[in-house]
Amino acid sequence: MTTTNEPINFEFGLKQLNGNEALLHRLLRKFADEYRDIAQRLTALLNQQDFAGAEILVHTLKGVSGNLGCNAVFDASKSVNNQIKAAESSEEDLTFLFEQVRQTVAIIDALPTDSAIDSTSPASVGTGRKTAIKALSQALTNHEFVSSEKLNGWLDAMEATPMQRQQITEAIDELDYDAAQQVLSSLD
Repeated sequence: MTTTNEPINFEFGLKQLNGNEALLHRLLRKFADEYRDIAQRLTALLNQQDFAGAEILVHTLKGVSGNLGCNAVFDASKSVNNQIKAAESSEEDLTFLFEQVRQTVAIIDALPTDSAIDSTSPASVGTGRKTAIKALSQALTNHEFVSSEKLNGWLDAMEATPMQRQQITEAIDELDYDAAQQVLSSLD
């Protein structure tokens, strides 16, 4: 991922989603909702010396932010992730990470609503569905980590039935990517 001076590289995020702006905004909103309270959650884990839980939280934050083009959070989370792996933490680096998340969430909160993007037109809905199927298929092919937020965003976009959602989620949880791909192929 190339970085820019901007906290969010929208161009990169759009490339990740084949130009589907509505889907990018929806995933960014989910990101903001999931991580707007990270300072409290991560501080609590570190105070409890739950370094495993803290590492999972920061590693997931790093992965999701990197995939969405949230460069400032991605860059800040790298050093914190490495520190936590070593059962350490720097107050200065944590404060910097929390500030980057706060600034990024503020930018996301200011994004136009989906209706302003006109995500309901039949062409963009079909494109979003195909894009989500293609993106998940590519992630499975590459054996990439797929966060639950990202997976749910893709499943929402591809309009998977509850049964299909369950089958794909369970297959991914069990690292059975072939089974997940089979269910995905039935959606295409």
